[in-house]
Amino acid sequence: MSEDLRLSFRVNDEMVNRFVQLTGDRSSLHTDADFARRSMYRAPVVHGVLPVLFVGALPLAGPGRSWRHAALSSRFLRPVLSGEQLELTATRAHGAESEVEFRITDERGATITTGTLRTASGDVARAASDAEPRGALILDPPE
Repeated sequence: MSEDLRLSFRVNDEMVNRFVQLTGDRSSLHTDADFARRSMYRAPVVHGVLPVLFVGALPLAGPGRSWRHAALSSRFLRPVLSGEQLELTATRAHGAESEVEFRITDERGATITTGTLRTASGDVARAASDAEPRGALILDPPE
């Protein structure tokens, strides 16, 4: 059995700044408007993995259950600029080890990122969630 999950969100400068603070990735293409204007993109580009993090906002485990990432792979097909409205669509098969295929599209429906997330649920995920957190990136997805 599979299920489609969807989440719409807008990437903004505050999210990019939080991502930079958490990861330390201060690449000029992402953080320096003057540098980015001279690039082929003409504006700062959002870190490719930032929109992928919204996979974590999807209800992958179901009510009352927990899950954790076991493996993640992504293919970045085009850049994202701050201010873009994006939609994350994921399809998953139910099970303790579950593969989730996802796709992120822009407002025009163009695919910007595709990927696969393998999750683990149940006791394995609960044990992992008991570990001490090293940092947090709160992206404030819509409710």
